[in-house]
Amino acid sequence: MPIRDRPAEIKDRATPGYWEGDLLSGSKNSHIATLVERNSRFVMLVKVNGKDSDSVVGAPIRQVQNLPHGLMTSLTWDRGTELAYHRKFTIATDTSVYFCDQQSPLSADRFAIACRAMHGNGAATKWTCPGFVPPLVLA
Repeated sequence: MPIRDRPAEIKDRATPGYWEGDLLSGSKNSHIATLVERNSRFVMLVKVNGKDSDSVVGAPIRQVQNLPHGLMTSLTWDRGTELAYHRKFTIATDTSVYFCDQQSPLSADRFAIACRAMHGNGAATKWTCPGFVPPLVLA
């Protein structure tokens, strides 16, 4: 669903359960999905075996299913093709998935999501999965 269809309450970050995500790719074909909860700014890092949609969708499903019910009600992602199988994620987790507008790749919403994801990606440079080689992160 397009980002403009998200409930208004997501924008003010007063209610927990609304997440944003992005994929961080390191060297040697290493990947981590970064999930940031908008209210608490809690960051969840999920090791992903590849950047194909099956891998990117499958790894977070396992992690989200371990969260208490209702803690993730929506996930907003940029327009990356790595989440092409987002319906699989929605069915497995009962979580709505929203995407930034395709016509506005540099929209304020997409920029904000990227900034929060980079905050999570900065955490990935400290707490990474074995074998993950993070790219250079500029502060």
